Amino acid sequence: MTPRILVTGAGGPSAIAVMNSLSSYAIYAGDADRLASGLYSVPSHRRLLLPKGDAPEFARIVWSECQKHRIDVLIPTVDAELIPLALEHRTFSDAGTLILNSPVDRLRTCLDKFLLLQYARHILPTPRFALFHNPIDFDDWEFPVIAKPRRGSGVRRVESQRELADLPTDGSMLICEYLPGTEYSVDVLASTRGQPLATVPKERSRIDSGISVTSRTVKDQQLELYARTIVAELTLPYVSNVQFRRDKFGTARLFEINPRFPGSMALTVASGIDMPKHALDLLFGTFDRKKLTPYRELAMVRYLGQRFVSVETVFGDAQARESVRPLHEHPLLDAC
Repeated sequence: MTPRILVTGAGGPSAIAVMNSLSSYAIYAGDADRLASGLYSVPSHRRLLLPKGDAPEFARIVWSECQKHRIDVLIPTVDAELIPLALEHRTFSDAGTLILNSPVDRLRTCLDKFLLLQYARHILPTPRFALFHNPIDFDDWEFPVIAKPRRGSGVRRVESQRELADLPTDGSMLICEYLPGTEYSVDVLASTRGQPLATVPKERSRIDSGISVTSRTVKDQQLELYARTIVAELTLPYVSNVQFRRDKFGTARLFEINPRFPGSMALTVASGIDMPKHALDLLFGTFDRKKLTPYRELAMVRYLGQRFVSVETVFGDAQARESVRPLHEHPLLDAC
């Protein structure tokens, strides 16, 4: 019987890349947005409306949906979903659903940028960093600096000490040295025990809203070594995305790790290493290292595409409107 796979975050490029890679399986698509584009790449009975990952009921409802649809593998692609699902890993596996995810302690380190840089600074080059709270003496810092939340997304370039006054001082913000050089992300495929098996470095040539829209794979042994080293130290299983940027002297410095499939996974697959398929084989215990082939240098340019469906599918008759009601009105939530 063909395994049933639920991919969450169906409106994002990482989920769509995973679904395209695993299209030979019975793919179910889940998202909190009823109009998420990836939902409409699967038949209507395989489209699942889910709460957002930070909702208290998220893991419980996903578990319920997995039971209802007899899901064999759950692949989360949204940061906010990773820890809630990892905390319930045993509950899902006991009920027959495997989760392609890292253990919760590794996730807590990777998803907290301050904890990650503290962990990595004795292993790899990292930017100078500090938690922002008063008082901090920034007299010996070189401006501009980068301010970003410890957890979650959002980056702000701060040009002077005066601008720091606009930031919260509760320790939720991280201040980092500004790195002016080229940005890279390295996709790493690792065993279930976190031993690296393959790496694909990519130059992020143009970024829009945090997503790489123009990118290319590059042959860079140092980046590959750095990425393999930190993944092995953290013992991150399956697929993770390690991000670097060069400082003004050309040194590549680690600044983030995404412990999940990244938005540029389509380029990694096209370059010759189908990480979603390999990761699934690792999960099932059927991985064959001989099937790993070298990646090739390849460029990617994203463009706006469309998927055409009937009006009724999205906005139409009463039954269609029922299926795409706002999440807070969805009958599944009303019943919980």
